[in-house]
Amino acid sequence: MIVLDGLMSTWALKDTFTIVLGFILGGFASFSAWWFVAHFVVPSLSFSKAISKRTISDSDATRVQYRIKMANAGRRAIIDVELFVRAYLHVSPDTRTITVVNITLSQPRLPLMPKGGLSKVIKLLPEQTEQFSRYPFPQDIRDKYACGTLLLEDILALDSKARLQIIAFGYDSFSGSRRLWQQEYRGTDVHTRLFRSGSLELKEDPQTAPSVVEAQTSDTVAPRL
Repeated sequence: MIVLDGLMSTWALKDTFTIVLGFILGGFASFSAWWFVAHFVVPSLSFSKAISKRTISDSDATRVQYRIKMANAGRRAIIDVELFVRAYLHVSPDTRTITVVNITLSQPRLPLMPKGGLSKVIKLLPEQTEQFSRYPFPQDIRDKYACGTLLLEDILALDSKARLQIIAFGYDSFSGSRRLWQQEYRGTDVHTRLFRSGSLELKEDPQTAPSVVEAQTSDTVAPRL
Protein backbone atom coordinates (compact mmCIF):
# COMPACT_ATOMS: atom_id res chain seq x y z
CA MET A 1 0.00 0.00 0.00
CA ILE A 2 2.83 2.31 0.88
CA VAL A 3 4.54 1.49 -2.43
CA LEU A 4 1.31 2.20 -4.31
CA ASP A 5 0.91 5.53 -2.57
CA GLY A 6 4.51 6.37 -3.48
CA LEU A 7 3.93 5.53 -7.12
CA MET A 8 0.77 7.62 -7.24
CA SER A 9 2.62 10.55 -5.68
CA THR A 10 5.37 10.19 -8.27
CA TRP A 11 2.85 10.13 -11.10
CA ALA A 12 1.10 13.18 -9.66
CA LEU A 13 4.41 15.03 -9.52
CA LYS A 14 5.16 14.04 -13.08
CA ASP A 15 1.72 15.23 -14.22
CA THR A 16 2.19 18.54 -12.40
CA PHE A 17 5.63 18.96 -13.91
CA THR A 18 4.26 18.15 -17.39
CA ILE A 19 1.45 20.70 -16.99
CA VAL A 20 3.81 23.41 -15.73
CA LEU A 21 6.30 22.67 -18.50
CA GLY A 22 3.48 22.80 -21.06
CA PHE A 23 2.41 26.21 -19.80
CA ILE A 24 5.99 27.50 -19.98
CA LEU A 25 6.63 26.13 -23.45
CA GLY A 26 3.23 27.35 -24.69
CA GLY A 27 3.86 30.83 -23.29
CA PHE A 28 7.33 30.93 -24.84
CA ALA A 29 5.97 29.79 -28.22
CA SER A 30 3.20 32.41 -28.11
CA PHE A 31 5.67 35.14 -27.19
CA SER A 32 8.07 34.05 -29.94
CA ALA A 33 5.28 34.09 -32.51
CA TRP A 34 4.12 37.54 -31.35
CA TRP A 35 7.68 38.89 -31.36
CA PHE A 36 8.32 37.57 -34.87
CA VAL A 37 5.08 39.04 -36.25
CA ALA A 38 5.58 42.37 -34.45
CA HIS A 39 9.15 42.81 -35.72
CA PHE A 40 9.24 41.12 -39.12
CA VAL A 41 5.71 40.79 -40.52
CA VAL A 42 4.94 44.52 -40.31
CA PRO A 43 4.09 47.17 -42.90
CA SER A 44 6.69 49.70 -44.02
CA LEU A 45 5.83 53.25 -45.07
CA SER A 46 8.26 55.98 -46.17
CA PHE A 47 7.73 59.73 -46.48
CA SER A 48 9.33 62.46 -48.52
CA LYS A 49 11.92 64.48 -46.59
CA ALA A 50 10.54 67.74 -48.02
CA ILE A 51 7.23 69.41 -48.79
CA SER A 52 6.63 70.27 -52.43
CA LYS A 53 5.11 73.69 -53.07
CA ARG A 54 3.41 73.91 -56.44
CA THR A 55 2.10 77.10 -58.03
CA ILE A 56 -1.16 76.50 -59.89
CA SER A 57 -1.70 80.04 -61.18
CA ASP A 58 0.79 82.35 -62.89
CA SER A 59 -1.34 85.40 -62.08
CA ASP A 60 -2.02 84.67 -58.40
CA ALA A 61 0.93 83.73 -56.16
CA THR A 62 -1.41 82.65 -53.37
CA ARG A 63 -2.87 79.83 -55.46
CA VAL A 64 -0.49 77.04 -54.51
CA GLN A 65 -0.55 73.42 -53.44
CA TYR A 66 1.53 71.93 -50.64
CA ARG A 67 2.19 68.26 -51.08
CA ILE A 68 3.88 65.43 -49.26
CA LYS A 69 4.58 62.09 -50.80
CA MET A 70 4.62 58.64 -49.24
CA ALA A 71 5.37 55.17 -50.54
CA ASN A 72 4.75 51.59 -49.48
CA ALA A 73 8.29 50.36 -48.87
CA GLY A 74 7.25 46.85 -47.81
CA ARG A 75 6.59 43.58 -49.59
CA ARG A 76 2.87 43.47 -48.75
CA ALA A 77 -0.02 45.87 -49.14
CA ILE A 78 -0.92 48.25 -46.33
CA ILE A 79 -4.60 48.61 -45.52
CA ASP A 80 -6.71 51.20 -43.72
CA VAL A 81 -4.06 53.93 -43.62
CA GLU A 82 -5.00 56.94 -41.48
CA LEU A 83 -3.12 60.23 -41.80
CA PHE A 84 -2.84 63.28 -39.56
CA VAL A 85 -0.71 66.39 -40.04
CA ARG A 86 -0.32 68.60 -36.99
CA ALA A 87 1.25 72.02 -36.65
CA TYR A 88 2.89 72.83 -33.31
CA LEU A 89 3.02 76.59 -32.72
CA HIS A 90 3.78 79.04 -29.90
CA VAL A 91 1.11 81.68 -30.60
CA SER A 92 -0.57 82.01 -27.23
CA PRO A 93 0.25 84.95 -24.92
CA ASP A 94 1.53 82.30 -22.53
CA THR A 95 4.75 81.29 -24.31
CA ARG A 96 4.80 78.00 -22.45
CA THR A 97 1.61 76.92 -24.23
CA ILE A 98 1.88 75.05 -27.52
CA THR A 99 -1.07 75.35 -29.87
CA VAL A 100 -1.66 72.18 -31.87
CA VAL A 101 -3.55 72.45 -35.16
CA ASN A 102 -4.75 69.51 -37.25
CA ILE A 103 -4.11 70.60 -40.84
CA THR A 104 -6.84 69.65 -43.30
CA LEU A 105 -5.71 67.03 -45.83
CA SER A 106 -6.94 66.17 -49.31
CA GLN A 107 -7.18 62.48 -48.39
CA PRO A 108 -6.81 61.67 -44.68
CA ARG A 109 -7.65 58.00 -45.14
CA LEU A 110 -6.47 55.46 -47.71
CA PRO A 111 -8.23 52.06 -47.84
CA LEU A 112 -5.27 50.43 -49.58
CA MET A 113 -1.65 51.12 -50.47
CA PRO A 114 -0.54 48.35 -52.84
CA LYS A 115 2.85 46.71 -52.60
CA GLY A 116 5.56 47.38 -55.13
CA GLY A 117 6.77 50.78 -53.99
CA LEU A 118 3.81 52.68 -55.42
CA SER A 119 3.53 56.14 -53.92
CA LYS A 120 0.76 58.55 -53.09
CA VAL A 121 0.69 62.34 -52.98
CA ILE A 122 -1.31 64.03 -50.22
CA LYS A 123 -2.14 67.73 -50.32
CA LEU A 124 -1.96 69.93 -47.22
CA LEU A 125 -4.77 72.47 -47.11
CA PRO A 126 -4.00 75.17 -44.52
CA GLU A 127 -6.40 77.56 -46.25
CA GLN A 128 -9.22 75.13 -45.37
CA THR A 129 -8.18 74.58 -41.74
CA GLU A 130 -10.91 76.34 -39.77
CA GLN A 131 -8.86 76.62 -36.57
CA PHE A 132 -6.83 79.45 -38.15
CA SER A 133 -9.97 81.61 -38.20
CA ARG A 134 -10.02 82.24 -34.45
CA TYR A 135 -8.02 82.99 -31.33
CA PRO A 136 -5.14 82.66 -30.52
CA PHE A 137 -4.03 83.36 -34.09
CA PRO A 138 -3.27 87.00 -35.01
CA GLN A 139 -5.69 89.01 -37.11
CA ASP A 140 -3.65 88.83 -40.32
CA ILE A 141 -3.78 85.02 -40.20
CA ARG A 142 -7.54 85.11 -39.63
CA ASP A 143 -7.99 87.57 -42.51
CA LYS A 144 -5.95 85.41 -44.89
CA TYR A 145 -7.97 82.37 -43.88
CA ALA A 146 -11.20 84.27 -44.53
CA CYS A 147 -9.93 85.25 -48.00
CA GLY A 148 -8.65 81.76 -48.80
CA THR A 149 -5.09 83.03 -49.28
CA LEU A 150 -3.44 81.54 -46.19
CA LEU A 151 -0.05 79.98 -47.01
CA LEU A 152 1.86 77.37 -45.11
CA GLU A 153 4.78 79.81 -44.87
CA ASP A 154 2.50 82.28 -43.06
CA ILE A 155 1.82 79.69 -40.39
CA LEU A 156 5.40 78.50 -39.97
CA ALA A 157 6.62 82.10 -39.77
CA LEU A 158 4.59 82.64 -36.58
CA ASP A 159 7.12 80.79 -34.48
CA SER A 160 10.84 80.12 -34.88
CA LYS A 161 10.27 76.65 -33.42
CA ALA A 162 7.20 75.88 -35.51
CA ARG A 163 7.05 72.37 -36.90
CA LEU A 164 4.74 70.06 -38.77
CA GLN A 165 4.38 66.42 -37.87
CA ILE A 166 2.77 63.78 -40.02
CA ILE A 167 1.40 60.76 -38.17
CA ALA A 168 0.21 57.66 -39.99
CA PHE A 169 -1.31 54.37 -38.90
CA GLY A 170 -1.71 51.30 -41.08
CA TYR A 171 -2.22 47.53 -41.00
CA ASP A 172 -0.20 44.81 -42.69
CA SER A 173 -2.50 43.03 -45.15
CA PHE A 174 -1.15 39.60 -44.15
CA SER A 175 -0.50 39.67 -40.41
CA GLY A 176 -2.89 42.44 -39.41
CA SER A 177 -0.08 44.11 -37.46
CA ARG A 178 -0.69 47.82 -36.95
CA ARG A 179 2.17 50.29 -37.03
CA LEU A 180 2.71 53.97 -36.35
CA TRP A 181 4.93 56.22 -38.51
CA GLN A 182 6.01 59.80 -37.88
CA GLN A 183 7.84 62.42 -39.93
CA GLU A 184 8.61 66.03 -39.00
CA TYR A 185 8.99 69.09 -41.20
CA ARG A 186 10.25 72.63 -40.59
CA GLY A 187 9.88 75.80 -42.60
CA THR A 188 13.17 75.06 -44.38
CA ASP A 189 11.68 71.83 -45.72
CA VAL A 190 9.19 73.64 -47.97
CA HIS A 191 10.52 73.96 -51.55
CA THR A 192 8.97 75.25 -54.78
CA ARG A 193 9.84 72.12 -56.69
CA LEU A 194 8.04 69.05 -57.96
CA PHE A 195 8.64 65.47 -56.96
CA ARG A 196 10.67 63.19 -59.17
CA SER A 197 8.65 60.56 -61.00
CA GLY A 198 8.58 57.35 -58.97
CA SER A 199 10.66 58.89 -56.18
CA LEU A 200 10.21 60.61 -52.83
CA GLU A 201 12.90 63.15 -53.75
CA LEU A 202 12.33 66.59 -55.26
CA LYS A 203 13.58 67.58 -58.69
CA GLU A 204 16.69 69.72 -58.80
CA ASP A 205 15.22 72.37 -61.09
CA PRO A 206 12.41 74.74 -60.08
CA GLN A 207 8.94 73.83 -61.25
CA THR A 208 7.54 74.98 -64.55
CA ALA A 209 3.96 76.08 -64.93
CA PRO A 210 1.78 72.96 -64.60
CA SER A 211 -0.78 72.07 -67.20
CA VAL A 212 -4.48 71.84 -66.40
CA VAL A 213 -4.26 68.05 -66.53
CA GLU A 214 -1.35 68.04 -64.05
CA ALA A 215 -3.27 70.26 -61.64
CA GLN A 216 -6.25 67.91 -61.76
CA THR A 217 -4.17 64.79 -61.13
CA SER A 218 -1.83 66.17 -58.48
CA ASP A 219 -2.98 63.69 -55.85
CA THR A 220 -2.83 60.49 -57.92
CA VAL A 221 -0.20 57.76 -57.95
CA ALA A 222 3.34 59.09 -58.20
CA PRO A 223 4.41 57.81 -61.65
CA ARG A 224 2.05 60.37 -63.20
CA LEU A 225 3.79 63.27 -61.38
